[in-house]
Amino acid sequence: MKTLLIFPAQWYPTQPYLSTPYLTAYLRAKGWEVDQRDFNIASYDHFLSAPLLKNAEKRMTERLEALKNQNSMSMKDKSHLDVLAMGLKFSGRIIEGIEEAKSVLRTPERFFDFASYQQADMLIKSALKLVSDAHAPAVLSLSTFESGTRAEESTRKAHASTRDNETNPFIHLYDNLLIPSENWQDYDVVGISIIGISQIIPGLTLARKLKEKFPHLHITLGGPIFSVNSGQLIGHPEFFDDFCHSIVTFEGEEPLHRLLTALKAGDALSTVPNLMHLEGREVVHNKERVELRFEEIPGPTFDGLPMHNYLSPYPIIPVLQSRGCYWGKCTFCTHSFVYGHRYGKQKTQGMVDELEALMKKYNTKYFTFSDEA
Repeated sequence: MKTLLIFPAQWYPTQPYLSTPYLTAYLRAKGWEVDQRDFNIASYDHFLSAPLLKNAEKRMTERLEALKNQNSMSMKDKSHLDVLAMGLKFSGRIIEGIEEAKSVLRTPERFFDFASYQQADMLIKSALKLVSDAHAPAVLSLSTFESGTRAEESTRKAHASTRDNETNPFIHLYDNLLIPSENWQDYDVVGISIIGISQIIPGLTLARKLKEKFPHLHITLGGPIFSVNSGQLIGHPEFFDDFCHSIVTFEGEEPLHRLLTALKAGDALSTVPNLMHLEGREVVHNKERVELRFEEIPGPTFDGLPMHNYLSPYPIIPVLQSRGCYWGKCTFCTHSFVYGHRYGKQKTQGMVDELEALMKKYNTKYFTFSDEA
């Protein structure tokens, strides 16, 4: 039983996110064979490359010609035509300089030269604007992906968006680059970690593609998005038909271990805590909830992630000193809900030991504390 955990776009591409590193470490400690991939930085690396930018340029040209050939144009069409024309005016220069711009962000001496950094940053943002214009009304930037159709807000629109080649740039990316880059026959289970709204359409597009192309895979989704919105999926078996076989809600380490155990033994999914799945045509959310103490969870592992490929001059490692929130009373915040209104904190010496081990293993002295309390 071999598992692949994937963190999909879109998230800020300066460092890895902690979800798959923690899950990978926990599952390996339980004896499972697990790999992890960061499809977020891989997506940015491809979007910010000459081949995909030339593809965006071609799509923009086709859109521009189609608008010019219309018998009449609305104000919105005229505005879009102007945007396309302006983008195409500078696209050649952007394509020519894109690899150099990425190199600046990854090279310490050049990153800390303000003029070089500013020029590289502007060019990368302009390149992502080309991708956005080629798939308008979708918007892709360093900080977000928006479908432009509010597809993130309903299951019906999400189903449509994951099939829409015109507005979803990830369809071409997955079909031609990221999915062919893996040997999916090596795996039995694929877990996709969807943390924020900007990941919903890219993550579900990947899930749908894998479910269609590789029926032997068990596709499971996880992340706070599903924990908070689990009630909206009750009564929607078509979501599972299209995207996944199961969804892990709340903290995922032990439920994912129990899911692999059940799949290997051929046991019913009803035995897995925190799990949503289909029984017949009914969406079932298992009520048992497993909550681990902080000291029961191994520190994260970043093995398998391209630590030198992020858009940063040095490898940056995120760490947690606590889980949950010590306050837990803010009505606008869902963080405490995801962690069961608990707060756990690592002992100071344990944190020091973890930092020292990560520093030596990944040859870096740069860390971000990602505590959310």
